[in-house]
Amino acid sequence: MTLENMAKDPMHQLFGDSEVTKLCRVVMCLSGVHKFFLDIFTDIFSVGKTLCSTLDREYMFQKFHQTRVSDDFIRGYMLLFATLTFTGQATCICDFLNILMMELIGNLISEQVKRGLKNAVAEQERISDSDQCILFYICGFNVRSLRKRYLKVKSVCPQKQQC
Repeated sequence: MTLENMAKDPMHQLFGDSEVTKLCRVVMCLSGVHKFFLDIFTDIFSVGKTLCSTLDREYMFQKFHQTRVSDDFIRGYMLLFATLTFTGQATCICDFLNILMMELIGNLISEQVKRGLKNAVAEQERISDSDQCILFYICGFNVRSLRKRYLKVKSVCPQKQQC
């Protein structure tokens, strides 16, 4: 889906087909590229992280950045694209990969946050009967305490003077 969106994006077609659009078309047909990115993103996204907390997102972006600038990743994608018979420059491949990874990370985060929010709404607790009785007791205690204080202040102040 992301590659199709990138290939149809008007920003990449302002001056005809850009290198990004051509790379999108090539990559859509090859399963080796899909496996390469699946392995990378499986490593970045830890199972069990919902990305709903700031700490989880910070950790994920730290791993994402470390992966993106690692020598193994750079060598891996250069070797992969060298086997694809793509005749473009290395900077075009780097640009394509940066755009693709940011699109993928955006889609993955939005889907994972949606799933986390659905789970949070589903797990939202209802107030039990005993908790409700406790809340009524506390509210009644507060009202009774305020009433006592009011009556005490009212009896201390003479009725002709305003307190």
